[in-house]
Amino acid sequence: MKNLQIAVCDYEKNIIDSLARKQIILFKTRQKTYTLRKNDIYYIENQLKKIVIHTAIENIEVYGSMKDIEEKLDDGFYRCHRGYLVNMAHIRAYGSSSIQLTNGDNIFLSKDKYGDFENAYMTYLQDGKL
Repeated sequence: MKNLQIAVCDYEKNIIDSLARKQIILFKTRQKTYTLRKNDIYYIENQLKKIVIHTAIENIEVYGSMKDIEEKLDDGFYRCHRGYLVNMAHIRAYGSSSIQLTNGDNIFLSKDKYGDFENAYMTYLQDGKL
């Protein structure tokens, strides 16, 4: 019986570890590799030839394309403008032209994307991901 309990505990630990790893993403710069939890990212901004990842602790500059970053992040993030990806977990309020985040930053929302954004955000909230 004790061996079964140990096996079940090990199995549960492996599942939890696997889920936790899926919530982590790596970003490489020329000098460092950053390990970030997806929830720690407020938004990602395209600035000229750099991608700036805005977190509570620091802003990290990496080279790459927004499309590549968007594919890494998958659900929970929304491309509200060609220059911005927002983490829907950090949305405080939104209007027809901007999104306010929990850190106080206001992000531009493309008028063409407003309807799609609203649907995506409502789906995100209904799925209980917040």
